[in-house]
Amino acid sequence: VKAYSGSSSGADRYTDYSKFVWGFLSTGAYPAADGWYFRVLVHTGTDTGAGTDANITLRLDTSSYPLNYSGHDDFENNDLAAYYVGPVASIPARIGLSNDAAGAGSNWQVASIKVVAFHVGGAPGYGEILSATPGWVNNAAGWDAATTPVPASPLTTLAVHPLT
Repeated sequence: VKAYSGSSSGADRYTDYSKFVWGFLSTGAYPAADGWYFRVLVHTGTDTGAGTDANITLRLDTSSYPLNYSGHDDFENNDLAAYYVGPVASIPARIGLSNDAAGAGSNWQVASIKVVAFHVGGAPGYGEILSATPGWVNNAAGWDAATTPVPASPLTTLAVHPLT
């Protein structure tokens, strides 16, 4: 589920980690189930033809999650979008993006991807596990990278307050 889409000038709204937990409400019921949740921030490039009409999929190890916001044209030139995925049992060893190459203009230029893991249950906290500049993602083989595991201890602590 996407929380925001727009030009890259909106990037500063992702740096206020005091509000970080609220983005994860889009993944299901609150309070959230124990496990790992991920915020995936994707910035589409600005070269001619950088945007795509293809279906983009996030891969966390062997699991796949379509990145799509219903009723919105995702991954347009210079688009900045955040997606929230979870819960999963553990931090993946690999994170990838694939492109089904469907439709006209199926090539896609990824200027950057950042993934932050957020742990619910036990000791809540968060940490960045991936920051990369993939370039062109043109087919199902796509792109993938090893993650930087979040240290088991200590995560950056984050106070989680109940909704009122």
